[in-house]
Amino acid sequence: DSAVCEGSIQVWSGRYRLTDDVLAVSSDTDISRYIAQKGGRIRQDDSIFLKGGYILVQFEILSISDGSVNLSYINLSNAANGYCNMWKRQGFLYDRLFPNGQTVTFEDGDFLLFDMENTINSDYVSFGTH
Repeated sequence: DSAVCEGSIQVWSGRYRLTDDVLAVSSDTDISRYIAQKGGRIRQDDSIFLKGGYILVQFEILSISDGSVNLSYINLSNAANGYCNMWKRQGFLYDRLFPNGQTVTFEDGDFLLFDMENTINSDYVSFGTH
């Protein structure tokens, strides 16, 4: 019944924040081994850390009941049968045009692109008067 389906639609919301200084390494890096090799002392400017580019944050939003998945935001198994995928339902934009003219296509769950060159620490400076 479409009226029942429409009445049962939920809107989920929340907050997420990345730390001020995000450090990224390639996916094949054993960061624990690297830290051990450096005697536990690493620096933010070590060559192991990637510079520039973007970090893609993807969410899998689930409702858990009694230890089992009760509801999925993507609802992948049911979406293939025509049931509700909340990313699509809430108007998720899959194709984005960036100011440089590049178009990027996203997937369900792709939530945030974090620009490594433009963090809060790169555009905010504090100082004293004396």
